[in-house]
Amino acid sequence: MSNCFQLENERQSILDAKKYWRSYQVQPSHAPAITPSFRVGLVGSFTLEGLVPLLGARLLEKGFLAPQITVGQYHQIHQTCLNYRATFTEDINAILILWRIEDFWLDHLTHFYQGDLDALTQTLVAVDELVQTITHLRQEFQGTLIVSLPPVPLTAIVDVRSLAHLQQGGSFHRRVLEYWMTQIQKIPSIQWIDLDSLQHYYGILRLYDTRKWYLYRQPYREGFLLLLAEDLARLLAVQRGKGLKKCLVLDCDNTLWGGTIGEDGLAGIALGEDFPGNAFRDFQRQLVMLQQNGVFLALASKNNEADVWEVFDQHDAMVLKREHLAAARINWQPKIENLLSIAQELNILPESLVFIDDSRFEIAQVQETSPEITCLQVPEDLASLPLLLQKHHLFDQITVTSEDRERTIMVTQEKQRQSLKAALSTADFLTSLELKIEIFTVKREHLSRVTQLINKTNQFNLTTIRRTQEEVEMLIKSTDYLILALRASDRFGHYGLVGVTIIHKLAKIWSLDTFLLSCRILGRQIETALLATIVIIAQRHNVEFIHGYYQATLKNALVADFFSEHGFTKIDSNQWEARLEAIKSCPNYIHCQLEI
Repeated sequence: MSNCFQLENERQSILDAKKYWRSYQVQPSHAPAITPSFRVGLVGSFTLEGLVPLLGARLLEKGFLAPQITVGQYHQIHQTCLNYRATFTEDINAILILWRIEDFWLDHLTHFYQGDLDALTQTLVAVDELVQTITHLRQEFQGTLIVSLPPVPLTAIVDVRSLAHLQQGGSFHRRVLEYWMTQIQKIPSIQWIDLDSLQHYYGILRLYDTRKWYLYRQPYREGFLLLLAEDLARLLAVQRGKGLKKCLVLDCDNTLWGGTIGEDGLAGIALGEDFPGNAFRDFQRQLVMLQQNGVFLALASKNNEADVWEVFDQHDAMVLKREHLAAARINWQPKIENLLSIAQELNILPESLVFIDDSRFEIAQVQETSPEITCLQVPEDLASLPLLLQKHHLFDQITVTSEDRERTIMVTQEKQRQSLKAALSTADFLTSLELKIEIFTVKREHLSRVTQLINKTNQFNLTTIRRTQEEVEMLIKSTDYLILALRASDRFGHYGLVGVTIIHKLAKIWSLDTFLLSCRILGRQIETALLATIVIIAQRHNVEFIHGYYQATLKNALVADFFSEHGFTKIDSNQWEARLEAIKSCPNYIHCQLEI
């Protein structure tokens, strides 16, 4: 892609983002006022107003229905951290802190260049002061907190191409950055955005706007601000569980290798150390990394099954192996039928699928029939194939849990269960599983997986309340709430941590704020066992009633009858209540262990 085309594409993206944000803000006069559902506060050591429309547009695209962005006063980071309520509203959801070394400590940087090594020591002391103020903010603020990693300084006195820079300015930045990262990691539940890496990615020659800087303290061109907005929106979206994809479905011919296996044969396909075979190999390496991070990989190929497996089993350049695959549909059926069949087998929604194919026809057919499935076409320039997934960031993750890493193994175990189920009655099958569950109070080491379930679970989720890791951690510390998690296993293996409930504890009534199970554990009455265990705990605290509510969504109809089937009485349109003795007891084929 030419530089001119890239610049034009960037300009158009900026214009489109601004237009999108304006259209959202300017509602028709007869329309009701928008009530913000997600509030973001920005504070920085440089002017941030230019970031607002770009970030706002990207948040809308990520599924935030009514975002509101407030910018704090210029260069008031310390003051905002010490009293964030004076700058932002009490119900702010996220605070983003963006800063640069040269904005805070330009004199120290100058003196260091002039040979004063003590200037670095003074800067590190100042870094400690900044860390202390952010620590105070973290203690006071319960929402998402994101801070930047400081980029390489860009000022009139710093020439990054000077011969002295490597030993002077470069070492100054590296030392401050290393110290900042060490100290900031000590603050619990904090995320960061890497301004330094973003500067390098975008290009220092392209990003700096000296005129803007001298006029109103905005150092960056809009193209860089757009890149920053995209990454901030991605980070916030992952925290809120928006747009998460679970499975990557792949064609084979001209997608995993070059050529057509049915026509070219094993020796004739392009896969190896020479182009384009090396591009396909690097693409496969990316696929394996995704699989190891918990993404399902599946095949949907119009081919003879034996031909495809011959490549997997016998071609020595294949990086992707059979054991990396969670499902495969190798036949001559329409791709959309196979995609929906894969989703059903993996017990996920079609919107959780990403489909990659080289055929425009196949892509168009899938998009027309099921627009909720994300489709990507193999680029004509095969050198760009390894960059395809990086360009779209469809499988963003902040942390990878043990359940993520074992997900494909668990699919294999589930297939063994289904084979057993087909040979037995339902009652005999459930008894033969030898189900065991552990129910325990959530601690800090469970936060990543618990937050992941809260934000990803759609089908068996009574309320679909989404929370960030910081919000979950605050509830753990609260004496008004009890958070329980459920881990399950059977004769075939472990399911992992697959259930979460958040209970609001009142004097004589406990209210189910959150009650959810992973889809892979459904059909075994684990939900009944979990609810029965809550009753046992409640009895110890002299509780008389369990209260719950069902918030219907487009995806959780599965649990519409949960309360009526478990002894609850409806007291309002979506409110339910039951005396403890009326609630259904635990099935006798489930062995339950309580750790509380």
